[in-house]
Amino acid sequence: MLGRGSFGSVYLAENILTGRKWAIKEVPKSKGPPGTEGYQKTESIFNELKVLQGAGHPGLAGIADFFENRDAYFIVNDYVNGVSLDVFLKRHIE
Repeated sequence: MLGRGSFGSVYLAENILTGRKWAIKEVPKSKGPPGTEGYQKTESIFNELKVLQGAGHPGLAGIADFFENRDAYFIVNDYVNGVSLDVFLKRHIE
């Protein structure tokens, strides 16, 4: 596991044939009517997909795939080796 946040967990995956690495974000499905926390989390994951798909910026990890099962959504991103944003900020701002 690379990390965990309020929306889910991020795992490191590697293609055993090519050696290419991916970060896979798992977001548990939350259900609820509009205005509830569960609804907002689901909306947020789809907003993230829209933003990152259209960004095409070299400084952002691109989206390689998106899939879901009965319990969760999964976003497959390019893996960028480095430190988390909170660690970076602590090192450079404090």
